[in-house]
Amino acid sequence: WLLNKSIVIGITGPTGSGKSTIAKMIEQMGYELLDVDCIAKSVIQDSASCINDLKNEFSSNVINEDGSINRAELFDRAFSSKDSLKRLNEIVHPEIVKKLEGLIDNIKMSGKNVVVDAAVLFESGADKLCDFTISVLAPKRTRTYRVIYRDGISRTVANKRINAQQKDSFYKENADYILDGSKNVLSLYSDIKKIILNHTPDLNEN
Repeated sequence: WLLNKSIVIGITGPTGSGKSTIAKMIEQMGYELLDVDCIAKSVIQDSASCINDLKNEFSSNVINEDGSINRAELFDRAFSSKDSLKRLNEIVHPEIVKKLEGLIDNIKMSGKNVVVDAAVLFESGADKLCDFTISVLAPKRTRTYRVIYRDGISRTVANKRINAQQKDSFYKENADYILDGSKNVLSLYSDIKKIILNHTPDLNEN
């Protein structure tokens, strides 16, 4: 799965769609995985200006006694409305994309391919760092069940998070490819393989 020219694939989709599962499947094909949520954690905790901006925007309740971010409280406030989520993104996106770009450059220098797992791939502008993008979608009922099970939260909280995110049409309009995250693993693997081969025809010669 490696080429002389490194390939960067961007994976996105609403919460519970299955995007992280698909990103990990691509990682197993030989790609280096960059999880933007993990990058965001380090960026937010390490940036004093970012922490201060979040405190001013969402109140001191999002800051723990040791000065670190209370992610549960922050997300509860940020996902309370589309406007709140927009403000969170405006504060953290520039720092995250800057860090992501540096990580991608380092991986590409080693000749490896990259898959970027990012819930806000398009909103942050991180899609511009990718050669092509894939949006993963799934029915709302499936997503709700997954989020409740994954995060141990109530249906009400799960629905609040889901409703604060973009509609399916947003992902369809912006992505190069669409995958159905409710499919079984074997079907998804086949779909992913076809997309990668379609976008990187040189692989067919190997």
